[in-house]
Amino acid sequence: MAEKPGTIVAYPEDLKWEAVGLLDENGKGIFVSLLYGDLKTKGPANFPMKYSTGVEAPPHIHSGITTRSSYLENFDISCNPRLSTRT
Repeated sequence: MAEKPGTIVAYPEDLKWEAVGLLDENGKGIFVSLLYGDLKTKGPANFPMKYSTGVEAPPHIHSGITTRSSYLENFDISCNPRLSTRT
């Protein structure tokens, strides 16, 4: 992977994940890794999220501008077979 100035590459296993909300009896739940900002105050924040298998977020709303991205575990988005990590 080519690195560009001002770009940081981080892998999920290298991030510090914290539970958001309650965990079930098996430790499953929703987790975030805060990159910047504060989740307890209003203002910009950036954080990847991961959901344990079978866990869904309860209904809720976001105020202001929201940008969302999806992170899927063991998911290869490469369309070029030479770049694919699939075996």
